[in-house]
Amino acid sequence: SDGQVCGIPVWAQERSAPLPGRPEGVSTLGAGDALGMTTSGVLDDEALQLALKDASVKGKLSLAYLDLTEITSEQATRVRAGAPNITELDLRSNNLTDLPDELGDLKALRVIKLDYNKLEHLPAMLTKLPRLTNLQMGGNQLSTVDASVAELRALTDLDLSGNRLITVDPAIARCEKLVYLNLENNMLTALPPEVGSMENLRVLDLSNCQLATLPDTVSGLVSLTRLEVNNNMLKTLPPSMGRLENLKDLDCRYNLLQEPEKSKAEGPVRGYLEYLKEEEERIIQEEIERLKPVATEVGNYLEYRMKLEDEGPLLRSRHSTTCGANHMYVFGGLLSHKGCKTNELFVTNLDRMVWMKKDPGGERPVERDGHCAVFDSNRKKLLVFGGRDAEKKRLNDLFQYDPETDRWTRLSPDGEQPAPRESASMAQLDEDTLVLFGGKGAGARFNDLWFLDLKRMEWTQAATKGDAPSPRQDAAICACDSKIYLHAGQDNFVRNDLYELDVSNREEMHWTLVNTVGRPPPPCHSHLLHCIDGKLYIAGGFDELGGQIIKFYSLDLDPSAKPADEEEEGSEGEAEAEEEEPAAVPEPVTADDGEPVEIKPKWGELDSEIEFNQNRSVGFSTDDQIVMLQVGSKAMGIEASALPEHTYWDVLKLANVLNLYELEIDSEDDRPVNQKKIRVEHTTISAGKDLPSAVRQGFVSVTGAEARMLEHVRDFHAQYVEYYPDRFHLLLDPPNECGVRKFVCTTVRPSKLSFTELYDLEPCARFIADYLEYEPLENPIMPPESIPSPYTVLGTWKAGDSFDFSIALCSLLIGVGYDAYVCMGYAPKEITENDQTRDTCPLLERETAAAAAAAEDALKTPQKKKSSSKQIQDQGTDRFDLQGRRNDLG
Repeated sequence: SDGQVCGIPVWAQERSAPLPGRPEGVSTLGAGDALGMTTSGVLDDEALQLALKDASVKGKLSLAYLDLTEITSEQATRVRAGAPNITELDLRSNNLTDLPDELGDLKALRVIKLDYNKLEHLPAMLTKLPRLTNLQMGGNQLSTVDASVAELRALTDLDLSGNRLITVDPAIARCEKLVYLNLENNMLTALPPEVGSMENLRVLDLSNCQLATLPDTVSGLVSLTRLEVNNNMLKTLPPSMGRLENLKDLDCRYNLLQEPEKSKAEGPVRGYLEYLKEEEERIIQEEIERLKPVATEVGNYLEYRMKLEDEGPLLRSRHSTTCGANHMYVFGGLLSHKGCKTNELFVTNLDRMVWMKKDPGGERPVERDGHCAVFDSNRKKLLVFGGRDAEKKRLNDLFQYDPETDRWTRLSPDGEQPAPRESASMAQLDEDTLVLFGGKGAGARFNDLWFLDLKRMEWTQAATKGDAPSPRQDAAICACDSKIYLHAGQDNFVRNDLYELDVSNREEMHWTLVNTVGRPPPPCHSHLLHCIDGKLYIAGGFDELGGQIIKFYSLDLDPSAKPADEEEEGSEGEAEAEEEEPAAVPEPVTADDGEPVEIKPKWGELDSEIEFNQNRSVGFSTDDQIVMLQVGSKAMGIEASALPEHTYWDVLKLANVLNLYELEIDSEDDRPVNQKKIRVEHTTISAGKDLPSAVRQGFVSVTGAEARMLEHVRDFHAQYVEYYPDRFHLLLDPPNECGVRKFVCTTVRPSKLSFTELYDLEPCARFIADYLEYEPLENPIMPPESIPSPYTVLGTWKAGDSFDFSIALCSLLIGVGYDAYVCMGYAPKEITENDQTRDTCPLLERETAAAAAAAEDALKTPQKKKSSSKQIQDQGTDRFDLQGRRNDLG
């Protein structure tokens, strides 16, 4: 009453009103109702019979307010026999210390009310109730919530207020459906951190306990809308709570909060959360300043939050990201928010993780994008070549940046110069040589190869032979062991081929197309190629549709070589003997007929462990680490800025490439990738960036009405699975092309085109069949994983499977008044695979029909004077042309 914190729970306190969204208490028979009488706390037969009769009508059994000390096993058996399908059991205000196991046979029970009894633990029979969603046990004598609570999987409402709880087992976090949790008026001093994983929890009441702190993990309660922590011993609330965007109601009065937090907490909730956000940011920044960079371990990666010395590199494209001497350099590019090119140079030390914008002296390169850059590891200098300036002029200049002197220098190599170009590929061949390949010039692409001698500072065009790569741009290149490797890139198509050039003898250099096996990378460009111990590694870049590639790949150039860790270790004497003897040459692999078998280099896919980040830039460091710049991090709780002019790469990820393990690809995964799956993956990863802004929101989100519909669909699906566990799941809410689940019926949308010839069934169906490219289902006996909108199928993809064809056709027919439906079923294989080898060609059918009609007209028409042979020939030609035009139109 005096407003001070009280350590003794008030178990007799008046119960609070029901919370919004929580089931209201149903009316029950009270002690004054005619239920008979109890003798010494035991329910007599007449009272039980009356209660069962009432329960058979209402579906709810009420034995409340009877001062019962026990419900016997015999009585529980009678309840099971007399009212087996009740959904609610009310036993409030009795003196029960336990419940008989026989009550666990009431499988339909959803609500159990046990308030104001003398229970000291959770009754074991509760774990036998698969549909129990609401458990009320306020005002009992529980001292702990044990691990058995985890077995109450369907529970959504749990009331344990007014007990004597001291501890709560972390297993409570496994009640994944829990929405309402009331622990008020207890003796709790701490909550298990695992509570923070309860993503569906909306209401949490911890008032009138003895809590001194809340775990930082409460920030994981992303659905929380109401939090009661009044009358505890809290000195502060976790700053991470500022991330609880859905929190609308917060009561933290009568605690030990200090100013200014106390005043903030008494004000609007949104203002207090903003204060906590700022506090969290301040604490993080102070920690970073006080210590060395603190990494967040995410799988095999270490994530760092980048600090700013002045400003960070704003998002850009067609820039260069180069690693060398434990630094990363970001130069030039096209600024995303301004649409203009820049010549800014940003540097970060990979030990300090601080962005520094350089203001170098000397002659600076002009603003450009599409250039290539290499760090000369021998001279510790950054070299930049070519690109395209702000006036769209292609360049062939060469600049050098010296980090020691912070100065740009324009280099003027001797010899014939490479033609001006953009999107070329450059790598360091050895200590004194750079290699340049390809790129795009004025009206043409190149496939020429150039060497730059860094000692003599001279360009030399290489004379190569063999099967050279096609002229291309944005290819990936690397050099190791006197060999150059060139992968993919873009000519008129996006490629995924691999070429090798042996440069050990500069007089005889032959390009070789490398034949590989395994699962290769998809066709890609603007990616990176790196060589480590006889293996090539590929990361970054873009696919054929312009989507970001988040998978990594490796190629074992010599799969027959024995891994070092598999070599047998001998004794010291054997080791000395091995030093004297020449290494044994591995025997060639031969076939059954004795002919040698060529062992081809094998591609493998690595577990990249990364998710899509719309703005990511990748590089390889000299110590074989993959370095990634990105915007925001889920693991670190860093969100991207909403303002593009303030968005920069604020997170850096590091991982040793050798620590990424290779994924096992089974025979099913080794099949050619379904083209629809590739398109869906691209659209999902890019969050529908290719869609017009006017319609994009409807693809990447759901409306309130859609959300309610989907909730109903999920409930229906849960019932269906329960009743028919052995059947295929229904196609009710497949994801669309952006990965957002939509009710399947909403994909059929009435659409009316302006072409009146499509207002009839047959020409409309013919239009769909001719306009779209048919693709068989990935699994011929299962529905597709995704159902895209007809808008995308007709407007962008112009291809689809049988479901996409049917939905597009149905939408057009409904738009002009047809009563049309999409039906799902099975058909012969030749139909599902569009195998027309046994069908008569439609062109021949039309020609035959036209010839028959012409013959019939000729019989009806009177004979005219015979024409000359030339006239007949001309008429025949005219008929042929007319027929050809008719066929083209059809």
